[in-house]
Amino acid sequence: SDLLDPSRLWDSFLRPLLTERVPGGPGSRAAREHIVGSLGALGVPWHVELDAFSAATPRGTVTFTNVVATAAPAAPRRLVLACHYDTKVLSPPLPHPEGAGPGVGGVFLGATDSAVP
Repeated sequence: SDLLDPSRLWDSFLRPLLTERVPGGPGSRAAREHIVGSLGALGVPWHVELDAFSAATPRGTVTFTNVVATAAPAAPRRLVLACHYDTKVLSPPLPHPEGAGPGVGGVFLGATDSAVP
């Protein structure tokens, strides 16, 4: 079925999330909008809440936002999805100890590994 076409699913749902999503940054906002918009396109009445909270990090206090969506909230049985989509911030790349090869640090594009097994 076209609905389950892997290329369509990749392009429509996963590719927009494969960007740096630093909390509060443009990638994080775009990911949140993509998640909320994708839920709205499913044709199910979703109640969407944005769960914002601040936490101490090595870079100071950072505000994070999770998306919590409940399908058909008035139904006797409900489906609740919770999405944490921010990526961690890595240090700028450091040179390889021998001066050759890839450095460490840079952009982290994780956080899809547990959401997309």
